[in-house]
Amino acid sequence: MSIDRRLSASRRYQMTQADILANLTRSTSAVFLSAFFQREQSRLLGLFRRLVADCPGFRVRLGRDLMTDPTACLDHLVSAADTELPLTE
Repeated sequence: MSIDRRLSASRRYQMTQADILANLTRSTSAVFLSAFFQREQSRLLGLFRRLVADCPGFRVRLGRDLMTDPTACLDHLVSAADTELPLTE
């Protein structure tokens, strides 16, 4: 999620599986993904692979509409995620 004040409306972009995996590994302690903790590394990487395969990931760029009407902006983003309508141009 990021804020871009130049955008008039918030947008959602679908992430690739490689981006999802990269974000998951970056958000995890590097110690548990090191060879020193082989059991933890194996379990985490297995979990990450299952998450990437089963769960879509999205980047959300919040625009000025969040400040002008936050309820409508968030309703729009949630309903688009529920129905899988693309928000990008």
